[in-house]
Order: sequence, then C-alpha cells, then structure tokens
Amino acid sequence: MLLYQRQGRYLKVVKGRRIVCAAIHPINRTNVKKGLAKKMKPKVAILIHNMSGGGAERFVSHLLAGLKADFEIHLILFDDTIEYVLPSDQVVAYVERGFHGRHNLISIARLPLAAWRTKKYCDDNGIDLLISFLNRPNFTACLAKIAGLKIPLIISEQIYTPSWYTELDMRGKIAKRLVSWLYPRADIILPNSEGTRRALEEYYGIKTQYQVIRNITNRREIDQKITEAVDGINFDRFTFVNLASFSPQKGHRLMVEAFNRLGSKDAQLLFIGKGVKFTETLDLVSSMGLEKDILFIDHQSNPFKYLRRADCFVLASDFEGFPNVLTEAMACGLPVISTDCETGPRELLAPNTKSKLNGAQTIELGEFGVLVPVGNVSALAEAMQEMLENENRRLKYTERGY
Repeated sequence: MLLYQRQGRYLKVVKGRRIVCAAIHPINRTNVKKGLAKKMKPKVAILIHNMSGGGAERFVSHLLAGLKADFEIHLILFDDTIEYVLPSDQVVAYVERGFHGRHNLISIARLPLAAWRTKKYCDDNGIDLLISFLNRPNFTACLAKIAGLKIPLIISEQIYTPSWYTELDMRGKIAKRLVSWLYPRADIILPNSEGTRRALEEYYGIKTQYQVIRNITNRREIDQKITEAVDGINFDRFTFVNLASFSPQKGHRLMVEAFNRLGSKDAQLLFIGKGVKFTETLDLVSSMGLEKDILFIDHQSNPFKYLRRADCFVLASDFEGFPNVLTEAMACGLPVISTDCETGPRELLAPNTKSKLNGAQTIELGEFGVLVPVGNVSALAEAMQEMLENENRRLKYTERGY
C-alpha cells in the first residue's frame, strides 16, 4: 500500500484504502513479502505537452530536480520539444511524437489514443501516482482513469480555463464539456490560483477535492544566474522588460502601443521569448519606426540576467493562470506593472483586495505592484510613464517585492 503523510502545507487525501498526496510529499513505499521488508522509491509519472519555454514547463523542471531524491520520476511527453535542462538520468517517454497540434479539433479526436497509451505505460512500468499539467494532458489522464487506470490521479490546472476555452468556436464548446465531464475523474485538482479554483467550481460545476498550490519560484537558481554576463544588449537607457511566449493572449501589441505613447523616449522595451505572434509584433514595431527602441531576444535558459539589469517588468496578458514571471521579476529586484487579468496578478500584487478594474483609464497602485485594466493602452502607458519618472515608487516596490 502507498503511504503519504501530511507535513506543513502538504495535503493528505484519503479515499477508501487509497491515500493521495496532493503536494507530493513522500515517504518510501514498502513491499512486504514473506516477512521481509524492502524499501523502494514510489514511482511517479508526470504528464505534460512538452518541455518548451513556458511557465508550467519551468514549474515541472523544478519538480523533476526537487523530487528525484525521494521518487522515481517518469516524464511523459506529447512531443519532443525540450528547452529546459532535465536531470541527466531523467526517464522520458512519449505518448505522441511528431504531432504538435494542441489547440484544434484533431488534437481532441486523438485523446482516446493518448489516454490508452498513457494507461499502458503506467501499467507496464508500475507507476504509483500520475500527475498531469495543462488541459490536454489533463483530459488524457482523466480519460485513462475512465479506461481503467487504477492509480491515484492529480491534475494541475495552470490557466484561467474559461478564457482559454471560449465558446466562440466548436473546439471551445467541446472543450468546455470535456472539462466538466473529465476533471471530476481526478482524485484531486491543483489550481495554481484561487481565481482558477473558483472558475472550475462555479463556472464548470466541478465539486471535488481542491488544493491551491502556487508555482515555485526557485530563488536559489535566480540568485546564482543573475550574475552571469550579458552580451548584445545595452542597458544604459531605462529598460522595460517582458518575458513571455509570443502568444495571442500575452498582449505584445498592447505593450508596443503603450510604449509608443511615452512622453520620453529615453527608454527601451525588451521582449524575451518566441512564438506565433513574433513576426506580427516585429512588423508592428517596424511600422511605428521603433526598431531602435524595442528589442527582441529569443527564449533564454537564463532570462534572469536580463531581468536583473532592467528597470521595470511589464505583464500585459489578457488572462493567466499564475504568472510565474511576476514573482521571478520581483525576485530579480524589479518593480512590476501588470494587467488586472484573470488570474493571479491581483492575488500577488494586491492580495488584500477583491475588486477588479473595470476598464476605466486608471491605474491601481497595489501593495506590491501596479495594476492596470486589461486591454487598456492609455492606462498601461500611464503606468509605464509613472515608473519611468518616479524613482521613489520604483524603489518602494523593489524593496517590498525583493
């Protein structure tokens, strides 16, 4: 029998004879045969799309390194994109390889095959606990339970689901029903923010065990990496920085248009990342004649050395789950500006408040950072101008966040 224990903020959930540990705190599994006990590491499988340069993937990379001493970890991927450093002895398996579709109807149609392969891998390798991250892996893992997977299942929801799956197209309508039908099959759901938990419970009607666990910020790693040298970027001017994939919801256009409205151009904006909106953003910058003021660098294994040398971090997302980059930017000593999007920024920057900005052209000076309405160019430009001109405010936020 698998045994897990409660310690500190870790949660123990008991269902019948099964004991599920939501936060993955281990004690050794013991097999007893003919009166002889032999201690073995519990086998845990982590299911995720890939290890590309996203926040959930970074979180998993931290888990792999942090849990290997106590668990035998199997990493199960949907494609072979790996951009984070894995432990040298990491076991990696694939339920799909070569198919990179994540957001279309074909990806939904392929779920039963992925679920069967996941179940077979867990059965064949004696996996004791399955943990999945992000929507399609979560669908797959829950389908595997329906198909007969007997082990405990933990799913981690890393995005504000109602915004990710809108009902404006067939894919969104199907996905909404899949969330409501499949997610209750998990033994426990780990949202990474209170807002995401409320959405699953109220919008989708999912009544199950929840434990909100915010993503890890590895302060030791950041402190080690921020001292590395930087090549190719001059930080003599005031530097706004954004670290995000060039995805539709990340608000790169908003940041470019807001930067263009600044009264002083003795500043620059640095984008770090890659993605489907990169070329479109590059063309927008060129059309505005801002090529010397808005700079681009690709995904970095060490973005922290750039953050440390910048002056202010900007997040302009339409929605998030839990924006790791805000905590990482604050750990690098940066004051931050963020849209007041669902979910996460308000919980981080103004934790004792509940109201949401309603789109008016205003900014909110939160306890740990500045909040602006989603999609509001004027408000974002105002906040950026305030950070550019008000050194005392920057220092206040740096001290509180750092």
